[in-house]
Amino acid sequence: MHELKVCMETEDFWLDGKRLILAQRPTAILVKLASRMGGTVSMDSLCKCWGFDDSVFDDRHCVMNVVCRLKKILGKDSIITRPGIGYFLNMKVVPIKLEDIEGLISS
Repeated sequence: MHELKVCMETEDFWLDGKRLILAQRPTAILVKLASRMGGTVSMDSLCKCWGFDDSVFDDRHCVMNVVCRLKKILGKDSIITRPGIGYFLNMKVVPIKLEDIEGLISS
């Protein structure tokens, strides 16, 4: 199973020791998923993190596209879709503190 280290203060991620550089929307979704650590995040919640409306098809479609792109980066089984409910991050999430980032960047 993959390990995702997350600094919520800076929204930085490391997957299995390698730093991930993501665009704004994938970062927002991954922060939301990682913050739930084992819980499902609803489509409504993911839409709202961008100010989108869950009832608008295009907004939901945008979220689904970003989740698809994240699966390509993290691995196809990294994000589980729960139809009608939302998404679940299927990996070990390790929160890290701001002061720990320097060690990760230099390694």
